Amino acid sequence: MGENEGISDFNIARGPACSSILKTSSENKFWCADVKETIQVPIMTLKDFLPLIPESVEQIHIKVDTEGADLAVLRGAGDSIHKVNTFVIECKADGGEQKFRDGECVESDASLYMEEKNFNVLGVEKQGGLVNMFFVNSKYKGPLPAFLKDGRLAMRGFYDKLYQRFKNAHGVSDER
Repeated sequence: MGENEGISDFNIARGPACSSILKTSSENKFWCADVKETIQVPIMTLKDFLPLIPESVEQIHIKVDTEGADLAVLRGAGDSIHKVNTFVIECKADGGEQKFRDGECVESDASLYMEEKNFNVLGVEKQGGLVNMFFVNSKYKGPLPAFLKDGRLAMRGFYDKLYQRFKNAHGVSDER
């Protein structure tokens, strides 16, 4: 996924989980992102993907973890972003000293963009020099999906707190 459809370089890192369409910054000191190979990959946007979801699907909750390109993925949704109920993304924390990737998602940029798209920040949790951010479409009143509570996602405590905040704000008693 990306901001624009097409073909892009995909930088395969020494640690495969650190691979990204973004180039590793020359300032990066984290071994995982050292690029060992670059290949060409097709890029799809959320704008093109979201219409493929059947109309019968009532809720759309998306977790994005694209090693720095998370904001680009959100921008690639265009006006279709309003079809999504919730997003969880990972960005560089504001004030973070280390730069991981060129053009990487930064906390304040993501917050501003999502605010402009009428999404509220429900939670932010620091994780080293990064933050996990949870956004909720301002028109969405719940319920939140069960996977936020049942331990299928990493950072269980983060999702437990988010679920309770949302539940308290909207009077949600049951999840799907």
